[in-house]
Amino acid sequence: MDNFTPKKLTLEDVNYCLWRYFQESNFTFTQRIFEVESSILQSEQAKKNNAPEGELVSLIQKGLQYKEITEEYLRQQSNDSINEDQLSENQNEVNKWNLFDQQQVSILYGHTSEVNVCQWSPTENLLASGSGDSTARIWKILDTTDLDLKSREIQKPHVLQHLYSNEKVKDVTSLHWNHDGKYLATGSYDGRARIWTSTGEPKTTYSGHSGPIFSLKWNSTGEYLLSGSVDKTTIVWDINTGEIRQQFDFHNGPTLDVDWLDERTFASCGTDKIIQICQLDSSKPIKTFSGHLDEVNNVKWNDEGSLLASCSDDHTVKIWKMSEDSFLYSFEEHTKEVNSINWNRNGLLATGGFDFLIKVWDPNVMECVYTLDKHESPVYSIAFSPDGRYLASGSLDKLLHIWSVKDGRLLRTYQGKSGIFEVSWNKDGDKIAASFNDGTLAVIELRKGDLEVLNN
Repeated sequence: MDNFTPKKLTLEDVNYCLWRYFQESNFTFTQRIFEVESSILQSEQAKKNNAPEGELVSLIQKGLQYKEITEEYLRQQSNDSINEDQLSENQNEVNKWNLFDQQQVSILYGHTSEVNVCQWSPTENLLASGSGDSTARIWKILDTTDLDLKSREIQKPHVLQHLYSNEKVKDVTSLHWNHDGKYLATGSYDGRARIWTSTGEPKTTYSGHSGPIFSLKWNSTGEYLLSGSVDKTTIVWDINTGEIRQQFDFHNGPTLDVDWLDERTFASCGTDKIIQICQLDSSKPIKTFSGHLDEVNNVKWNDEGSLLASCSDDHTVKIWKMSEDSFLYSFEEHTKEVNSINWNRNGLLATGGFDFLIKVWDPNVMECVYTLDKHESPVYSIAFSPDGRYLASGSLDKLLHIWSVKDGRLLRTYQGKSGIFEVSWNKDGDKIAASFNDGTLAVIELRKGDLEVLNN
């Protein structure tokens, strides 16, 4: 089967994608009317019959991502041309902070498109990355000392191919290590979830979704893998049998994020503004949370599982509790979409938004303790260090910042060459990885006492 995606879409291509969408969505009447009015069945595309499932949604999602990145790039270019003095001023502001020594930074090359996601193994210094080039990669990062930082070598990564001959591009959109670091799960635009060994060997491919997978998570024992898709469903996969344990279809729009509460219970959210709490063997949600006025981008339980945080395009962050029918509190200090949330081990919640701000909240007193305002573009990713003392943030402004949780101070900065999509700490908290729009990753090696001195 030939690759469908052309370099330039024709009206016939668009009509064919629309017709396939009507067919896949069981809009039978609309499909028949469209067949007559467009004569699509007589087209060359219909004869080839080579558009994969979910192609229309995939093209729209990619178009929106491209539009967002382009607009941000043009905004930055406009700012550059309007006021060079201000640019110089901003650059000086970055430089006056404690920039990392370049000897502490390793740049990982290999991906040929944007690196959407990255995550460290929970048990060793293996870094997984997922890209728009239809591959995931597993990089082994060797331990170094201050004396040999400059001479360290980067081993070639294991390349996990999601694209085979004559198939459409399969952007890797999500990945997650299981609890013991033995297996890596990846989700992609083709609607498949894949399991790989830590050495990059393919183990299992799960086909059950009819649209791109945007999130997936192992439960804490590694018995089940949970995936959420644009097809409006979530699926729990049984790792032992390789089969679908249960599929849940309670959302009225694409599912954007999922998170386990315990071994059998999870939260999911989506474009329908709703959060569903589902449990294995239950035929309906055990709880439905409504209150957001726009798409819910992320959900995350705190360590104790007593509170659920959600963030939305409605500019708010909400805190929920299973014993309550409505949200406990709504944080409304962001002025644009909020797309990233993370708890630390001490119960603080950090949020990052398109208003360029990071806010740190204390749910115990229901208030914002710090507003971190050194980014100059949307904040795409935030991550607490394993000990909860530091917060890393990555933005389209190309900057990775490390902040003190104790007092909200900016401690260290790394300046990359393109926008940052994700940041991740390793298990020991002595390495930070960032994935970039230009297809690279950066690994920053913290010297002993690097942050402690600044944090005192």
